[in-house]
Amino acid sequence: MVKSKKSNQRNPLISVIVPAYNVEKFIGKCLESILAQTYENFELIVVDDGSNDYTSDIIEIFAKQDKRIKLIRQENKGVSSARNLGLDIAQGAYIMFVDADDYIEPNTLEDAYKKINQTNSDILLFNHDTTFYKKHQKYTNHPLKVFNFEGYFEDAPSELFDKLPSVWGKLFKNNKKLPKFNENLKKSEDYAFMFEYYLQNPKIIVSNKIHYHYLQHQKSIAKNEDLLKENYVVQSAEYVSNLDVFQSAKPFIKNQILNKYAQSMIDESQTFFENQKWSKIYRKAIYQFLITHYRPELSKMDSYDKLRRLYLRQIFPFIAKIYHKELKDDVQTITILGFNFKKKITLKDVEDFYIKALKKNQPKYEHDTYILSDYLRYTGECIDAYSLFLHMREKGLNAYYIIVASNPLYKKLCEEDKTDHIIVLPDSPKKISLMAYIYDLLLKTKAIITSHGNDYYHTDFLTQNPYWQYIFIQHGQIFLKESVLYKNYLEKGKYNKILISSAREEHLFKKYGFSDEDLIKCGLPRWDLLPQKNQKKKKILVMFTWRQTPKEKFNQSVYKKKIMELLCDEELETYLQDKNVELYFAVHHAVLGVKKIDFKTGYKNIVPVGNVSEYIKECSLLITDFSSVAFDFMFQNKPVLFYLLDKNDKNLHRYDKEDMSGMSYKKYLIGNVFYSWNDTFEKLKEYVDVDFEIEKDLKEKYAKFFYFKKDIRKRLTDEIVRICEEKQK
Repeated sequence: MVKSKKSNQRNPLISVIVPAYNVEKFIGKCLESILAQTYENFELIVVDDGSNDYTSDIIEIFAKQDKRIKLIRQENKGVSSARNLGLDIAQGAYIMFVDADDYIEPNTLEDAYKKINQTNSDILLFNHDTTFYKKHQKYTNHPLKVFNFEGYFEDAPSELFDKLPSVWGKLFKNNKKLPKFNENLKKSEDYAFMFEYYLQNPKIIVSNKIHYHYLQHQKSIAKNEDLLKENYVVQSAEYVSNLDVFQSAKPFIKNQILNKYAQSMIDESQTFFENQKWSKIYRKAIYQFLITHYRPELSKMDSYDKLRRLYLRQIFPFIAKIYHKELKDDVQTITILGFNFKKKITLKDVEDFYIKALKKNQPKYEHDTYILSDYLRYTGECIDAYSLFLHMREKGLNAYYIIVASNPLYKKLCEEDKTDHIIVLPDSPKKISLMAYIYDLLLKTKAIITSHGNDYYHTDFLTQNPYWQYIFIQHGQIFLKESVLYKNYLEKGKYNKILISSAREEHLFKKYGFSDEDLIKCGLPRWDLLPQKNQKKKKILVMFTWRQTPKEKFNQSVYKKKIMELLCDEELETYLQDKNVELYFAVHHAVLGVKKIDFKTGYKNIVPVGNVSEYIKECSLLITDFSSVAFDFMFQNKPVLFYLLDKNDKNLHRYDKEDMSGMSYKKYLIGNVFYSWNDTFEKLKEYVDVDFEIEKDLKEKYAKFFYFKKDIRKRLTDEIVRICEEKQK
């Protein structure tokens, strides 16, 4: 099958194979999309499988206009025969299959070739959307989940199997791994081909860009319905399960393949029977599949288990009335005769399994990957690790960024088509095992970098892993909350390295036993995106840090009372109007994230969640207590007023009390520390009168505070690369 590679150009030849049968309505758009490719060195092999409409005539017209098209005609033998004929004559170093009623994006071949070549993979899988018709209405489904994988098939996590079976939407290296299509199968022939191919353990790379547009039209549905009685899905499953490479595969792989076939049978039965009585022949075929492949571990998998229950309901319809099983999140509910029995299913066993697999498989891989994340909840703005991720990508490093689906940043990235190397987690990360979710990346990781401490990672495994560094690039200055050190939130050994920004911070860390080896002395990545001087716009930002006050006491807290008084201060409002100055208020995301806390101020200028960084740039003065945002303003030489509004509040959580009582504010904070609103207001007026210009001595203190004020991301990236290389030695 592998031919000599012909290419008159720098890029290798790609063979695009299009089987066509009675697709006169669609073939034109399909061919146009292929001929419009930005990657020009391809041959387009169109195999007309005995069409009796105008399909062949349309192809011929295109072929006369472009010599890259090769039209091959044969009598009607089916799509497998047509694809095999295309493979027999293909001259390309790479192969791509496109169905005649689908179309591809103009940059598909170019992007696919670049990625498969850069990673030296055998196959590239790219994303697609699906257009279908229901009751004569047209719908398009766009993929919601972004999924990344680079590695060998035998190491593929379960999530990857959703992307595997179709033959389209992929670029193959034309090598000995490519099998032939089973021409006895009229349906699910692509499953048989793909699983036979995968079982030879090719190297896989996944791209999340939508390059392929799949059309499921009325005619194709009717054709599949006609083939239903032949039970080709079951035949395809039997063909694969009888292959020698299947017999020698790992149990995990076997179960995943059979589970995927079970899902296909579920989809087929629900599409064509609409949960009604199955035909006798179909019921018999499903039964044969279930008993032939039954084993305890497979029976626990979702699709196989669901197919078994669907079959039992066909045989015993009353079962649905007395027994029902549902798995939602991490709780399994079984209903028997109306009584619910719930069982909590932990993720520990899953996590332990993947940790064991990682320890076994990590030595096989080159470790060249960086994983970064910010706050893994929707309420937090993602900026520190994300800004470092962007810089690493610009420098050509293999970096990935983790985000939750509901975070505003992810929506923005989707709108701007910037989801490459983005890992999207469900909205409740605690309900999945990250070890399983990013398993393929962890196999190759050399550094895990996070800006927020969280409990979604297995800390002991991360800090003791010989292949990577676990690095905390804290989103704020720790010395403002000393309790995070003496209460072991940041105890020595929790991370391999911790980023700090100033000599003051270094002094505090060393007080708690950290050495120079534990610290990266640089600065926060987000500061590179800030202006270096006050732009003096007539805007003021009010943002206080969060409190651990119990939620039932929050509404009575001095914290809330003083903030509301500030926002409703008529004297302040009149003064700002006279001076043409606007005041904006940002609620800390940790406060917003606590349920049952009522903090609806009704204030006119509320900063949207996820947009604080823009107001940090726009505003010329900050009023805060001890929020780390203060240092973003100091970095820009903007005045900061530290208004310590609730030091003596009896409702304060004891941790907040300890922080405040143990902190010498005049020592820790740089100038402008106030305990009353009147004093704060008077200083605000002074700065407005001088157009927000800070005093000379304060400017000098600001300048001395930071280790660096330029090229922070470059310095940080260089240091991370250095310590990772040092570890790998």
